[in-house]
Amino acid sequence: MQLIEAEWQELPVVVDMDEALAGKNVIHPELGDNICFKREHDTGGVDDAFARADVVVEETFHFGRHTGVCLEGRAILADYNAAEHSLTVYHATQAPHMMQDIFSRHLNIPEANVRVIAKDVGGSFGIKVHVYADEMATAAISVMLRRPVKFVADRLESFLSDIHAREHKARVRLACTKDGEILAFDLDDLTAIGPYSVYPRTSGIEGNQVVNLTGGPYKHQKYRARMHVVFTNKNVTRQYRAVGHPIAVALTEGIVDIAAQKLGMDPAEFRRRNLIGDDAYPYTFPSGIKFEKLSHHQTLDKLLHLMHYAELRQEQAELRKKHVYRGIGLAAMIEVTNPSPAFYGVGGARISAQDGATLRLEPTGMLTVLCSVTEQGQGTEAIFAQIAASAVGVSIDKVKVITGDTGVTPYGGGTWASRGAGIGGEAVLLAGRALRSNMLDIAAAILKTEKAELDIAGNAVVHKLTTERKLELAELGRVAYFRPDTLPLDFQAELTVTRHYTPRQYGFTFTNG
Repeated sequence: MQLIEAEWQELPVVVDMDEALAGKNVIHPELGDNICFKREHDTGGVDDAFARADVVVEETFHFGRHTGVCLEGRAILADYNAAEHSLTVYHATQAPHMMQDIFSRHLNIPEANVRVIAKDVGGSFGIKVHVYADEMATAAISVMLRRPVKFVADRLESFLSDIHAREHKARVRLACTKDGEILAFDLDDLTAIGPYSVYPRTSGIEGNQVVNLTGGPYKHQKYRARMHVVFTNKNVTRQYRAVGHPIAVALTEGIVDIAAQKLGMDPAEFRRRNLIGDDAYPYTFPSGIKFEKLSHHQTLDKLLHLMHYAELRQEQAELRKKHVYRGIGLAAMIEVTNPSPAFYGVGGARISAQDGATLRLEPTGMLTVLCSVTEQGQGTEAIFAQIAASAVGVSIDKVKVITGDTGVTPYGGGTWASRGAGIGGEAVLLAGRALRSNMLDIAAAILKTEKAELDIAGNAVVHKLTTERKLELAELGRVAYFRPDTLPLDFQAELTVTRHYTPRQYGFTFTNG
């Protein structure tokens, strides 16, 4: 290092969001300003709604950027084989197939020659679903040197280079009647993402989700939003756990509480009067998102009952007479998960919205499950084992699950946005049902009986009505793999099944609380 002489030019620093938006100092002069992305949404009628409102409340909320701190830091080991022109990467990542595609295209190696393996990963929270320069450099150096290269970020390096999220300044207004009916929301959100929008998922999605979700579960129909994503000279921000949701919920519930206070109305009652009816679905929110069946009123009623809300309010009033101040907070929310192809695919990003699962009955009666969703410590593999065992009819100790290996699993998006059970689990279920049907075909051929009379339970083929055990699965496997000559001449045993699942009916899967 002593032989390296560095020269640099100090440039103006832009760290404040408002200064970035004003554009006095432009980080990328060729772009003309510091605006990475902007969005405006207006249903129309917002100004009229505010003009006829009995009460208008306004507040500006500030959110400091932060990041996830995983038990296991980012880590990668890349091993290039020059003889085969192949690259094997052991990677603490949430999306092995996405990284396979990126390594392939940027290092000029055929995709089939790139294998990404993500074993049990010690937490991610969205931190490890992105492309990092140090990880790309590790793979590139391995190709250049033709030998294995490893990079493991220590805790200090993680604090410096792991993506950040949620730096926002948002002004929100709410209009309502004296009876507590919300008429309109008006939002102006400013968020900073660092000096670059990060490839391939972009850094503008968090702000976009804030626009989509502000106003939350309430039944107003007038909504206006403006959002600017600006460049600053800070670490980059990107999608991080529950992208946009904490900001949108905090804005919505904060201004709702202020409105209830100004009206002198109980916060729970104010929410009850404005929550979307449980019988109103399917429902299109003013931002354009279509919601399926949700249960805001049932949820609120259940919560108030469980917490003994009336008694708590009475106790709160008594304590305040003694100068003891106890707060009681309420928040209603909608969570959107399991994104469909309309989320990334529609924009041309090579990020898969589908996942696949292969189920194989082994000759011993064991069941092997291979799925493209990865295990990040959230219990995905346990879920897959349970689903597969139930779908096929075997005990869970007979199930082996393999995930996170592009060399053996079907193609899929990986782990992000709570899609493990919702998308990967659906693929496992579909494959399990198909395999079960194939196994019953084989059993019917062996037993020379009708398939409709048979079922699978407890690791054996049983009679559907009497539950009498007719054929152990180990015996079924033995015949199918080693003595297919004993089966009918025109019959082919199929004990490996692959199925894929893609959500299509809605843009997301929805939950509420």
